[in-house]
Amino acid sequence: MIGNRREQSAGIKTGDAHLIKSYNRALILNELRSQHNVSRASIAKATGLNKATVSTQVAELIDQGLVVEVGTDDSQGGRKPVLLEFDERVGYFVGLSLNEQEVRVTVRSLCGKELGSVTERVGSRTPDGIAEVMIRAIDGAIAGLIDQRSLPLGIGLALPGVIDSRTQRIVRSAHLDWENVDVVRFLNSHYACPIHVENDANLATLAENSSVNAEGSMLCVFLDEGVGAGLILGKQLYRGSNGYFGEVGHMTIVHNGKRCSCGNLGCWDAYASENALNEMLSAEFGGNAPSIADAAEMARSGDQRADAIFSVFVDYIASGLVSLINVFSPTTTIVNSRVLEICPEYFARLSDSVKGRVLPYNREYTIQPSQLGTGAPVIGASMMAMDRFLEDVAETPTS
Repeated sequence: MIGNRREQSAGIKTGDAHLIKSYNRALILNELRSQHNVSRASIAKATGLNKATVSTQVAELIDQGLVVEVGTDDSQGGRKPVLLEFDERVGYFVGLSLNEQEVRVTVRSLCGKELGSVTERVGSRTPDGIAEVMIRAIDGAIAGLIDQRSLPLGIGLALPGVIDSRTQRIVRSAHLDWENVDVVRFLNSHYACPIHVENDANLATLAENSSVNAEGSMLCVFLDEGVGAGLILGKQLYRGSNGYFGEVGHMTIVHNGKRCSCGNLGCWDAYASENALNEMLSAEFGGNAPSIADAAEMARSGDQRADAIFSVFVDYIASGLVSLINVFSPTTTIVNSRVLEICPEYFARLSDSVKGRVLPYNREYTIQPSQLGTGAPVIGASMMAMDRFLEDVAETPTS
């Protein structure tokens, strides 16, 4: 969503017509985005704006080609209300996510409808090599969009590691072994639109929050090759004092434990990531270690060694979650894990373990699996690109 209404309204000064108009436009754009087909009267009722203000702003958005009238709704007495929605033809947004194995791209309209998607395997992990895969994936995803009026309106990148939001550089990505990498520089010469970069777990959190529409605070823990987290407080993504919040995979859960890819010992990442689970399977089964999916099937069939490994793995996940829940006391905790998606029966064990260990006065919360799975970061990346575009629209009224 565009900004925070309470924060925006607190900053409005009497007589600042431009700021008030921008604020009102943001309210209208948020309502159009969340409700899709909606009438002027419904927008006025939901936002608290008067009908004349809504009608004037909507007329400007129609003149700009952003909004179209799409028919009428049932009458509640009087004329049938005309329904409005964003014009899908105005352009599109690209979301891209990167992990150790693949680049995923989704292309979405201003209405949020998916128009195309591509997944490309990653070979070289050099910045140059991965940038080539990114460009190939984006070009492949948008190749068939001949009915769109323009080039992409924005590109969002969900990348692993610590991101400097001011420079959009990857400060450090332990799994890619990158430091101070400017990915945007590689893409700027190919795409004439704004490009935005954010940590993958943060963008997964935005997507999950939109999906579940959680009340109160929400913690999302994202476990793939590494472990990251995002936190929604006051309807906003919490970034910490320096913008680097979320590197929870590097909190110590085992004193003098295994060495992590970051160089420290005993990090949660070294015990609760997919890489850690694969290491556990290799240690138990040797050179013929099963894949995670095969090991899950073995556990279901009664293989005690496979079941024991998953049980230990789930316990390590629980150890980190208990600490995070005790510290942040979120209303809702989302666990996004491919492993638990493959073998959902272990999620019940995880939930029971967490509930049994969280402090007794801190138990009014829900813990649930992701509804979006591995697609959460790429969806969040496209949402970020759309958010930034609509923020610009809201801040630049035509008159």
